[in-house]
Amino acid sequence: MTSHDITTPSPNKRARFSHLPTNEEKSYPIVSHDSQQEPPSQLGTSRRKLVSVFSSNQSIHKLTEKIVRSYSNNNNSCQDDGTECHDGHQGKSNNQEEGNDVDTLHKAVRKDSDEVEVTESNLMNPFIDYPHLRHLCGVYKFENDPKKFCDKCFCKVCDSLAKQCVAWDDHCNACDTTGREDVKKSKATNEMDDQDIICLDDDDNDDYDDDDHDDNSDGMDIANCLNLETQNDGDHDNDEQVISDGFLSLDENDLSIENNYDHHFDTGDKDLIGQKSRKDARITDVLSHNLRQLTKLSIANISTKIRNGTIDSSQIQKMQGDIPQLNLHSSFFVEGVRVGWPYPAIMRPQRQMAMHLVKAFKNQRHVVIESPTGTGKSAAILCSALAWQRYDIKTNNACNITKIIYCSRTHSQVAQMVSSLKKTPYRPRMAILGSRDRLCIHRDIRPRNGVDSVHDKMKSKDNVNNACQLRVGNTEAYRKNAMNSRHLTYSDDNPPFHHPGDGKGSHGGVAEEVTRNNIDMEEDERESEREDSGWIASEKSKMCPHYRQLTSVAFSKKAFEAFVPDRERVNCCSIGGDKTKFGAHDIEDLVKFSLVPNVKKGIALYRATPGSSYGLKLKQTKGERGPVTVNTVHPCGAAAIEGTIREEDTILSINKLDVSGGYELSDVSDRIRKAQDPLLIDVYNGDVNDVDENGYSVESACPYYLSRALANDAELLFCPYNYVLDPNIRKSLEINIKNSVVVLDEAHNVEDTLRQEGSGKFGEIELLEMNVLLSSYASRWKPPEKNSPYKRTEESLSDKIPGIAHDLLVFLDKIIDIMRQSRHMFENNQGKHGVASVTEEYRTFKCSDDKEFEMTYNGPNGSGDGNDPVGCKRFFSQFSINQKEIENIQNQMNSFHEHIFSKNGDERSETRNKLADRLSKIITTLCAAFHLSEHYYISTVITANGNLEFATGSIEGYTSQYKRKPRSIPQNPPRTSPNQQPLPRICNHPSCNIKSRGTISHDAYCDGTTPRWESHLIINLLSPAILMAPLLKDSRSVVLASGSLAPIDSLCSELHLLPSSDDPKENTQTSQESSDDQEAKVSDPLAATSGRLQVTPQPLEADHVIDLNKQLLTVSVGHFPDGSQLSVTYSNYNKTGFHHKLGHAIAQIVDNIPYGGILVFLPSFSFLRKCVSTWQNSDIWQRLLRSKGEVIVEPSLSQDEFEAARDLFNRTIEKTKKCVLLAVFRGKMSEGVSFNDDYARGVICVGVPFPSYYDRSISAKMAYNNEQRKFRSKALLTGNEWYKQQAYRAIAQAIGRCIRHAADYGTIFLLDSRHCDDGHSYHESGICRSHTNLPKWMRNSVRTLRKDMRPIGRNDLLGGWESLQKEMGHFFQKARTHSAVVLEKQQHEFKMKQNKDDELLSKQDLTFDHRSGQ
Repeated sequence: MTSHDITTPSPNKRARFSHLPTNEEKSYPIVSHDSQQEPPSQLGTSRRKLVSVFSSNQSIHKLTEKIVRSYSNNNNSCQDDGTECHDGHQGKSNNQEEGNDVDTLHKAVRKDSDEVEVTESNLMNPFIDYPHLRHLCGVYKFENDPKKFCDKCFCKVCDSLAKQCVAWDDHCNACDTTGREDVKKSKATNEMDDQDIICLDDDDNDDYDDDDHDDNSDGMDIANCLNLETQNDGDHDNDEQVISDGFLSLDENDLSIENNYDHHFDTGDKDLIGQKSRKDARITDVLSHNLRQLTKLSIANISTKIRNGTIDSSQIQKMQGDIPQLNLHSSFFVEGVRVGWPYPAIMRPQRQMAMHLVKAFKNQRHVVIESPTGTGKSAAILCSALAWQRYDIKTNNACNITKIIYCSRTHSQVAQMVSSLKKTPYRPRMAILGSRDRLCIHRDIRPRNGVDSVHDKMKSKDNVNNACQLRVGNTEAYRKNAMNSRHLTYSDDNPPFHHPGDGKGSHGGVAEEVTRNNIDMEEDERESEREDSGWIASEKSKMCPHYRQLTSVAFSKKAFEAFVPDRERVNCCSIGGDKTKFGAHDIEDLVKFSLVPNVKKGIALYRATPGSSYGLKLKQTKGERGPVTVNTVHPCGAAAIEGTIREEDTILSINKLDVSGGYELSDVSDRIRKAQDPLLIDVYNGDVNDVDENGYSVESACPYYLSRALANDAELLFCPYNYVLDPNIRKSLEINIKNSVVVLDEAHNVEDTLRQEGSGKFGEIELLEMNVLLSSYASRWKPPEKNSPYKRTEESLSDKIPGIAHDLLVFLDKIIDIMRQSRHMFENNQGKHGVASVTEEYRTFKCSDDKEFEMTYNGPNGSGDGNDPVGCKRFFSQFSINQKEIENIQNQMNSFHEHIFSKNGDERSETRNKLADRLSKIITTLCAAFHLSEHYYISTVITANGNLEFATGSIEGYTSQYKRKPRSIPQNPPRTSPNQQPLPRICNHPSCNIKSRGTISHDAYCDGTTPRWESHLIINLLSPAILMAPLLKDSRSVVLASGSLAPIDSLCSELHLLPSSDDPKENTQTSQESSDDQEAKVSDPLAATSGRLQVTPQPLEADHVIDLNKQLLTVSVGHFPDGSQLSVTYSNYNKTGFHHKLGHAIAQIVDNIPYGGILVFLPSFSFLRKCVSTWQNSDIWQRLLRSKGEVIVEPSLSQDEFEAARDLFNRTIEKTKKCVLLAVFRGKMSEGVSFNDDYARGVICVGVPFPSYYDRSISAKMAYNNEQRKFRSKALLTGNEWYKQQAYRAIAQAIGRCIRHAADYGTIFLLDSRHCDDGHSYHESGICRSHTNLPKWMRNSVRTLRKDMRPIGRNDLLGGWESLQKEMGHFFQKARTHSAVVLEKQQHEFKMKQNKDDELLSKQDLTFDHRSGQ
């Protein structure tokens, strides 16, 4: 075996500890000796006593122990073979090494010690030349005159020399008896065997209360200090009370977190998980319990080390952050909160954002922030929120941490937020939530690492969810039955790795497709009855091995180590950079870890100073080309401080180079020595045989449910914002928003998202499938036996299900009848709104298969009905249903849904569960519309069943050439071979028998036919405030941030953020209302949400960080080069030559942009396709190719196609520095993608992208706003203003692609006459009306291009298109020079700031003052 010590000789002997805080006034020695009595040459053989050092760095203690062993045993720790030791010296004699170790310890103490105490000394006068406490002074005896001091006497209270103490008369008596008692305890503890442990008492308070502790160091609650106290929530209350309650056989010897814990927890009652018994707890409950126990263990361990002086509590979780290298550039204060900042300067918008945010958090207000793209919005929000979070803990001694929930629109944008977090100095306990589609690793559902799936890889998201829920349910049932069985042995600590149901089950091959036309719930019910009796066909049921492994204690420890920051390592003395994880992770990290938990990927090591050591000693076994493993992790090296790498770990890769085999030890060592920071290492700990050829470990566990368990106690949670905005998703994921700070980034989409989440579209065939589902349960209803001696005293849920299903079935039949009436009306109408007109239109124009034909509309009309808004009241008048019946239907739906998802099953249950979800959705939405009818509209529309060619009768059947198949209506069971057309089942329920004398059949329409047309019910929410209200009410603060929120007043009114009226007349009127009206008002979800918007300071509309005169050229163009009007309206789309003239205008602008990418945004995909078709058949396309070499068109279909187009654009820019991208407003290219620097030197916005006026959701929203302004709130925009706002928000998003940072520059062109200043209509602010809807930061900088030299507006560009060409040439010459100057200035400021902060760090360490809050 060969070993190499991977270190680099440091030119500075103090380099290793240069990252630690220092104080030049605290220069204490470690060893004192009298040179007359003991010459230095005899140090190696003399017996002497050392000084016990209480330091904040654990490595000092380890080094002290090493010196003690070297003195007592007289051993050589470095071989005399030229191998470098960890101090960077060649192997020499024992005496020389002892001197080096002592020097190293001297340096550490000078840099890091807080106290020095003498345990024993056989010397005459050891403290004459070194600082010492008064009672230890060898010059003046303490008993003679305590107030008299020498030059080296030290004041313990003031932490300074006695001659500098202003109250020495009192402080001289501070003899530190507590310190001497601690020394005795420490000495006794050190004499114990390394395996000895300290058991915590059951009463936590006994451990945390110590009257002898210094109030300034250890007096505060350790949980508050460490910010690690878990929250009490439901089932975990019992866990919080007793710290040693049942940790599932946690053995201190196999703890992989640090392997040196001073505490362990008694196993207690293993059968108790929180307040549940283990048999009743779910697998996720066990995982959460394990993680909480590990958290408590970590807290207790750190608490003890703080008391022993090993850790300084003031250095943990400082407000300014955890990693000095990412923090010390420009920390700044906002209302007593010190905000750590990762950049060399704080720009004005960022400081404004921090001020608004901190003030809102303190006062529990909601805040609105509009800041242009490229102003560092994400970094400002993250740093301000995390700094305030720590401030709140330290100043208020809060027991529960205020969770921060950071949301963005998509998963990719959420991943960008995690990247932003890693650039900050903060490393909180975090979690990230994602969909099953992104996190599932099951081979047959979402295979990873190139594994082929048994089923189709292109499964829809719904199918992935259903397949996962099916396997999870079966796994839970198997575990429960196995734990209750006398014949099976099942242990949560060591769940089985394999099971027959883990793969494709006993069905073999590809499971037979269960279509919606083939639904039989009776067989499912027979299986359910067997399951209820305790039987489960385990070999038949599909299960998930990854979900089962979540209860493993070993996996819990590894997950805790990987994703929960260790506060002992993560503090203000940490070494790191933006690649340092310390628990920060994204979805990709979760997936990689869960596949192989023993692999630690992306470990980033940073040297303390240039030239210092990483502190790794490697070895190689199994021949010269075998795997390289870690032999020793030196206690003072970067690897030890980072803390992830352990001894015996196998090195897999170095800076993404695979070194797992085929590399000699010397090659690996050289690569590490020569590596530049950061050194990225992947290591493996365990048996390599545990991983198969596809990269799956036998211990692979589910990352989806792991992320949910981590989210329970996270301080910072990332997720897409529909997870928070949708109450159903929020409930299913158990996201607790109570007293949380919720950040909604990219909030310009919040209004649309809320309306979509509260809306739904339901097809007739889909409702008939729900009918069959409910009928199969309702048909099991039996009348109660009157004289039965076995009558039950209480019915179970299963007994109630037939009656519940019947009531739901009756309600659903009413909906189906309305939809069928609409379809019959359409089919029988031979006029303008009937099938004959539609058939003729299709055969003439070949319209889209998705086209909808509205038959009924119940919603706002713009003027209301008398004194009230209309809403959808007329729809419910057809039902003759009251509020009590609606509430009863809602409760029954909840019970039915609970029953459905409590069952296990096979492929049929996937269809059953999905139908139950959709049934719940339609009933929940209808109930909400009934209670708040003025905020909804309901309509019925007709669409083709499958495709219009089939629907119009052009073909009689389906052929494979069409994209969508016509669907058939389901048949009512039973479906036996001789009985393919069974008669409808007569309902035997009393309520139906009384009305119809036994002739009602609920599934009479389920006859298996294939209709040509299908009716749809559309329920559309018109007010986003309905779903926003619970979020505003329950959370502490909601942050709405984006680059395009204007007009902010409209946003606040739409979300009901504005303060309610204080009109005394209104208050008087309210007091005189009837009790019924008051109860209705209390039930209004909007009643308790107003009044919490922060108005002082007012919502922020920040300016840009660039010089708009030198770095941005914005021009509005209202005419073509030939002088004709440029107006991109629908009326001009079909005019001859319009697309040609538009293409030549765009090409002329492209020609005048000398380099970089050009983004062209068009109003819609249909307009884009028309332009591309026209230009490709003319010289325009060739002109664009000659100018920029490549033209890329944004695809309108899948995510994969979008990513391929984006990557092609990026590669083209990197290679040729020029390219044209044709995209659309509101498309994927228009937001969430950063086109900085040469990726976008020009943005061309064509037209004004108004949404379709003929879209019912748009016209209904306009009518709704007009009604609400008339009867409710004047703060809402009128319908026409709201309509215009939608277009300009889309423009603002497209404009934001151009300028991405302070040194960026580019041009923006607005091609439409409606953008031009007409010289007459001006706003009160002096801005022309056409520019007031643009973002505030650019309104004054837009120039209007004129045909001639006559100025009309206030900021015109005269001379037409020829003048524009000259202006663009001058701009790019000026902007490029100015940008270089700005960039050079930033780099200079960064360097100066870094030098200044390094100097500051070497002199002092700023700590938190509890009295001042700073």
